[in-house]
Amino acid sequence: MTEKCQVCNKSNKKYRCPQCLVFYCSLSCYKLHKDTCTQVKPTSSEAATSNAAVATASELSVDSEDIVPAAKLLLLKQSDALKQRLKNPHLKRLLRDLDQGSGDKHAAFEDAMTTPLFREFVDQCLQLIEMEPPAPSPATGGD
Repeated sequence: MTEKCQVCNKSNKKYRCPQCLVFYCSLSCYKLHKDTCTQVKPTSSEAATSNAAVATASELSVDSEDIVPAAKLLLLKQSDALKQRLKNPHLKRLLRDLDQGSGDKHAAFEDAMTTPLFREFVDQCLQLIEMEPPAPSPATGGD
């Protein structure tokens, strides 16, 4: 079942607020939401990293060691090589399908990892934030 926009509760969700993760359906709903967004931006980068990791870990019910600190996420934003890779229309479509898909996200990710283009993208992201790339599953067979 498709979820509804959390602003107007009429249309199906299409987008997610990058600050508080509320779903919305259109530019007009985003503009309405933006004025009341509850995300508070911390004043120091150290507080931002700590607070973001704790809040996200508790919201997602995952170990905090699996959360990437905001400071390391900035490395992704600043990478010219990654920006260049993201210009690829096939990679854009893969990422959009993963983000907007309504099925089993884990299965969709595993399927995407069988595509060399996506696997290279993931490996590059993990190298930038200094994490180990995921081990190949038996279905992917490795590279």
